[in-house]
Amino acid sequence: MEVQFRDGASGQLVGECADREIGLKYAADMNAGAAGAAENWVNGYMDSFTQWTYAKTAFDKWATEFAQRFRTLRNG
Repeated sequence: MEVQFRDGASGQLVGECADREIGLKYAADMNAGAAGAAENWVNGYMDSFTQWTYAKTAFDKWATEFAQRFRTLRNG
């Protein structure tokens, strides 16, 4: 995913970013430990087969990262 941010009035480029992570549709997130990862994987197993759920997960991740970055920039 690549993104460019442009000023709405001038069209000037004000920022850009790229996410180079390769999607792993069935990978377990180990941040919650092995038991948490296994539980999340099992609970989301059926949903992982739909295109929309997989895409929504990616968009949610990007939205969270954008919000964190904007918060950091705003706070200086």
